[in-house]
Amino acid sequence: MQTNVDETRFDVIAKSYEYAISSYPDARQDGVWLLDNLAIQETDKILEISAGTGFLTEQLVRRNPKGILYSQDIAPKTLELNK
Repeated sequence: MQTNVDETRFDVIAKSYEYAISSYPDARQDGVWLLDNLAIQETDKILEISAGTGFLTEQLVRRNPKGILYSQDIAPKTLELNK
């Protein structure tokens, strides 16, 4: 199991992700729709799997200001960028 993604591989993955998002511009709106329908309470404990760019992470923090958020991603560098 790989636990570290080198910068070159990370950049390739990030570029392909951005290409995919540009092909489906409503993807971020789908995430917002999902959050709107989860009925998140401000003190919930939330586990976010595959945090990616941190877009939904930021939204979760805003909706859950007194709660606990655990974010996970396969690429440690991604989590570092989202702090």
